[in-house]
Amino acid sequence: MENEKKDIRNAKKGELATKSIPQLSKEYGISAAAVRSQLQIMGVDRRGDLQIERYNRILKLKKKGLTTKEIRKDKKLCELFFRPEGQDVPYSSIRKYLSDDYVLADHVDFSKSSTYSKYQRGKADDCVQSLGYSQDEILKNILDMYVQDDHYDCDLTYSKGIFYKKINKPLWKFDKYPQKNKKGDLPLPLDDVDKYVEAGSLNSVVVDLPFLVGGSDTSIVCNRFTYFPSYEEMIAANENVISIASRILKDEGILVMKTQDSNSSGEQVWTHGIVEEIAKKNNFVIEDLFIAINADKNGDPRFLTIRKLYTQVHARKVHTYFYVFRKKTGEILAQQEQQYNKALRELDQHHTEEAINILTPIAKNGCRDAMLTLGDIYYWGRGVDVDTYEAIHWCKMAADKGSHVALFNLGQIYYNMGSNMENNRLAFNYFCKAASFRFEWGLYIGLMVYNNRAQILPDEDWLQNNQTIFFALRCGECAIADLYLYLLCRKRKSDKEFSEKCYTDGESLLKTPSDYHEWARVLCNEKEYEKALPYIEKCLCMSDNSVEDPSFFDTYGEILYGLDRLDLSEQAFNRCLEIATKMDERRRIYEIEEKIRRKFPQS
Repeated sequence: MENEKKDIRNAKKGELATKSIPQLSKEYGISAAAVRSQLQIMGVDRRGDLQIERYNRILKLKKKGLTTKEIRKDKKLCELFFRPEGQDVPYSSIRKYLSDDYVLADHVDFSKSSTYSKYQRGKADDCVQSLGYSQDEILKNILDMYVQDDHYDCDLTYSKGIFYKKINKPLWKFDKYPQKNKKGDLPLPLDDVDKYVEAGSLNSVVVDLPFLVGGSDTSIVCNRFTYFPSYEEMIAANENVISIASRILKDEGILVMKTQDSNSSGEQVWTHGIVEEIAKKNNFVIEDLFIAINADKNGDPRFLTIRKLYTQVHARKVHTYFYVFRKKTGEILAQQEQQYNKALRELDQHHTEEAINILTPIAKNGCRDAMLTLGDIYYWGRGVDVDTYEAIHWCKMAADKGSHVALFNLGQIYYNMGSNMENNRLAFNYFCKAASFRFEWGLYIGLMVYNNRAQILPDEDWLQNNQTIFFALRCGECAIADLYLYLLCRKRKSDKEFSEKCYTDGESLLKTPSDYHEWARVLCNEKEYEKALPYIEKCLCMSDNSVEDPSFFDTYGEILYGLDRLDLSEQAFNRCLEIATKMDERRRIYEIEEKIRRKFPQS
C-alpha cells in the first residue's frame, strides 16, 4: 500500500527549524521554493525557533547534572548546531546559553505575531490569542480574562444554549422568541428583562444576534440561520439588545457580542461597524476583539472553493467577530471627548506641546482617537521632532483597542520605512488585516505585489496574482484598481480593449481632488508624465486654497520635472515646502528640502 503524502503543516514541534530547506523539501515531496513559501504563510521564524530549541535542550541537560564537557557531546544538541559527525558543540556556544546575562527574549522577538511561529505558539500555553477556530474556546478565554468568573451573568439571545456546551450556563437566560432545548431549558422573554433584572446589577452579558439581512425561505443559509427581513430591522434589533445590556450592566461591566458581516443581494453588510457605533452610543468602549474562523467538527478551517470566479462580486465571509465591550459611564466618555476636542483646537493653533500633554493621559486611559492623533503627530513631526517608533507605539496601542485605521496606518508606516524584507512583511500583514475591515484598503496589498515588495508569491506569478487582486477591487468600484489593471495589461501586452475599458471606467469614478491626485501620482510613478499632467491640474483647480495639501504640489513638481519644465517644477516644490512649513510638518519639510537640493543644485 502506497504511503500517504505528508503535509508540512502537520510537522512536529521544532522540526521546521532543526531541518534544512533541502531536507524538508525531500521529506515532504515539495520544491524548496514551496517550502519557503509555506513557512512564510505559516509564520514560522526558523531562526527564532532554533534559538528556543537549543536553549531548551541545554537547560534540560544542565538540570540533569551534566557537565559542560558532557553537554557539548550530546548527539541531539550537535544536530541542533549542525555539527559534522565527530565534532562537538563549541564551549563558547554552551557558555553563551548558560550565562546569567543571556535572555532568550533578547534574541527572539515574541511581540511579532507573524514571526511567533507554530512551535512557539504551542509552547505558550498561557497566552490567550485573538484568533481561533472554536467559539467555545473564545468564550472560555473571554470568561477567564475579562469576566474572571466561572459563568456569564446573562445571555439576552440564549435560543437553545449553543454557546454553553463547554462552559457553565448563565444565571439569567432571555430570548426574543423563547424555545425549549433538548434538556428542557426555556429562557425568559426578552421583553421581561426589567421585571427580573435590576438596572446596573450584572457584571457580564452575552449577545448573539442573527447576521443575515434580506434572506428568503428558499435560501439554504437562511433556513439554517435566522435572518432579518430588512437592514432597518437588523439595526433596530442591535440597538435594542445593546441598550438593554447597557441598562442592566454595572459600570465597568463586560458585554460580549458575537457578530458577522454578510453579503445581501450583491451588497456588503458591514454589521461589525454598525455594532461598534451603536455600542459607542450606549457608553461602551472596545476592550478586545476576537475573531473565529469557520471550522469543521475537527477544528480545521472550512474554506469553501468558489467555482466561476468571474461571477463572484465580493469575498465570502468565513469569520465571525467576538467583541468585548466594557461599559463606561457617560461622564467619563464625555470628559474624554471634551479633552480630545480641546487638544485638536491646540493643534490647529500649532500649540503641539500643549496638545500632547492633553492627549497622552486620555490615550493611556483608552481613547483610540487620542492614540491615532499622537501617532500622526510623531510620524509627521507636527511641531515635534519626527519619531517613527513613537508613532508606531501609539498606532499599535490603537490597533490593540480595535482601531482599523491604526492597522492601515501601521501598514503605511512600514511600507514607507524602506524596501527590506522585514518592513515589507510587516506592511503586507498590516494591510491584509486592515483590508478585512475596509475593502478598499486591499488596494495596498495589490500595490505591494505590483511593486514586487510582497515576497509571499513566486516571482513568475506576480502579474497573474496582481490581476486577480485588482480585478476584485474593480468590482468594488475602486478607480485606482482600474488604473493598475490598465497598467498590468500594458505590461503583459495583451487585452488592449479590456485595458482601455479599465482606464475609461476608472476615470469616470474620479470625483474629488484626492481622487485626481492619486490617479496622477500613479501615472507619475510609471513615468507617464504627459498623461498625468491634466489630472494633477484638475486636482489643483478643484482644491480649496484654504485647505491646500502639500502632497498635491509635491506630485505636481515631480510631473513637471519629468516633462523638463524645471522652472515651474521648482515653483511647485517651493509651494509644497511653504505649505508644509505653515503646517509644521517636519518630516515633509525635510523630504522636500532634500528633493529641491538634489534636483536643483544651482538654486
